Amino acid sequence: MRTTFTRRGTSLKASFEAHVWRHTPTHRRAAHRSMAAPKNSAHSSAESLVSLIHDTPTQLVAHVTGGGASAIAAMLAVPGASRTVVEANVPYAQTCGWDTIGRSTDGYLDSASVHQKPDGFSFASPDAAIAFAIAAYRRCVAVSSPGTPCAGVAAACALASNRTLKGGTRVHIAYANDTHIALTSASLAMPDEDSGVSVRSEHEASAASMVLHAAAEACGISRTDAEALHVPPTNVQDLKRFELGVGGGADVNDMALRLHLACDDGVDGNESRATFERAIAMVHGTAAASRLLCGRCAYFPPTGAPALPFGALPQPSRRLIAPGSFNPPHRGHVAMMRAASDVFGVAYPDGVVAELSVANADKGVLPADEVASRVASYRAASSSLPLPGLAITQFALFSEKARLFPGSSFVVGYDTAVRIMDKKYTDGDLDKLVDSLVEMVRLGVRIGVAGRADKDGSYKTLEDAFAERGAGISPTLLERVFVSVPNERVDVSSTELRAKENNCTQLR
Repeated sequence: MRTTFTRRGTSLKASFEAHVWRHTPTHRRAAHRSMAAPKNSAHSSAESLVSLIHDTPTQLVAHVTGGGASAIAAMLAVPGASRTVVEANVPYAQTCGWDTIGRSTDGYLDSASVHQKPDGFSFASPDAAIAFAIAAYRRCVAVSSPGTPCAGVAAACALASNRTLKGGTRVHIAYANDTHIALTSASLAMPDEDSGVSVRSEHEASAASMVLHAAAEACGISRTDAEALHVPPTNVQDLKRFELGVGGGADVNDMALRLHLACDDGVDGNESRATFERAIAMVHGTAAASRLLCGRCAYFPPTGAPALPFGALPQPSRRLIAPGSFNPPHRGHVAMMRAASDVFGVAYPDGVVAELSVANADKGVLPADEVASRVASYRAASSSLPLPGLAITQFALFSEKARLFPGSSFVVGYDTAVRIMDKKYTDGDLDKLVDSLVEMVRLGVRIGVAGRADKDGSYKTLEDAFAERGAGISPTLLERVFVSVPNERVDVSSTELRAKENNCTQLR
């Protein structure tokens, strides 16, 4: 069973209120809400906290399973929910849980080795809470307006039930936002038999309260202000909190050090340490690339500044994307990008973005250290070559890149153009290939193709690519998608440069 609520878009009113919020001191925000909250009322205090959440500029997606779902109702019941809640999802069945988290090879759980655990993976675990939070954040980034602060909030619980629970009741609440991943884990005490309160309803209320507090923190509200409005549940036991900062330009070693300090702070942090170490692996080697952890694209400016979410960049009237392995970057890349920028009328290098995908349709996913190495190599080369900024993405197929960069022009080499027209990548289905090309036209995508010198001295052009792979595809459609780029014939390849580097290494 899956329950989903979805909303898209940001109003001008919400944008104005977000501006006002940014210029309102935190203590005044809390004071304003606390004056409106009747004393000794759990419902009213929760409403006050939710109102404060709605007043922030942050938008969020929530994935909640096993308990805490009434927090979604609480957020939607307070005016202003449309400013905050983008989507709320309750994936109760395991199949829905896997579908929400995703089984892709770049996913958090794939590096977690969860299937090797003796008892199998649990959807009421720290792993599940963080995976749901990451998935929620990714979803929020995907559907929110550029520049909007995003957050993913999640709960993975096992509450009192009519069946015996392995490991007892437990609550794991996590959130991921633009700067942090945080996890709160706890168990819940049983209510007094004379209280007349249902065990399940009390545990649900406690879990929902913890979800609201996590949402508040994810939206930038301090724990002190949140607790002043809405007192945390009192039946929480064995509370543990862990937080990992993923921004600020720190490197992985610094993040790992802070993580170990947190885990060694008087609690048994073995499981949580392993959980966060796997989250660090998702950062792909550098903290600067940490936006890739939860978003779809991280952008490294050519100035050497820390990475940014690509969606936060201003949208130019024209943009040229240059996919490649850049292993290493060289003057041939520059020549091809310059030639394509002339064809498409794009300013170089300001209107150009180089793109490195961590996934390859033929070779699988690059190791984290390899991605970090290529980013470092690219940025180092920028000191001697006029290279544009570099985007790191997770998409191997061109149909996916087109959806990520709609309205953009692309430039590729001859071999890549041949692969784009190869039905091998659409499961051998020519109709699917044609559909993907039609979608590119609909998305306003054009692909410039630079030629390649062949081993026999001949020069391969776009017309040769059409002859090699264009059979069965309408010539008109091919011409709508592809355009020839007159390259400057800088016949140097990354493969050759790597071979020369290896030879030099062997001579040392």
